[in-house]
Amino acid sequence: MLLTLFNFAFSHMGDLTLAALASPPQLDPTNLLTDIFNWMVKILSAVVMLYFVIDLFKHIASSPRDLGAAGKDALILVVLLAIAAKADVLVKWAQSAL
Repeated sequence: MLLTLFNFAFSHMGDLTLAALASPPQLDPTNLLTDIFNWMVKILSAVVMLYFVIDLFKHIASSPRDLGAAGKDALILVVLLAIAAKADVLVKWAQSAL
């Protein structure tokens, strides 16, 4: 009887393996990685914003000819803040891609 049970289990082992591989567990079931990433994005966006504001005022104060560089810095600041605002969407997309 035990031999019959083992034969049955071994004959269906491939099906069990395929079933386990077809539905892997979630990568981040407690959303800890998402929370850490969002926290890091908020800190980095605050630091970058502070740096770019200081750099922008430096360009404006140095000379009127430097206003082109100040405009480029302001554009980069806006783009980075827009990316930081969509960080949670990017995290969800990356988790679904895995």
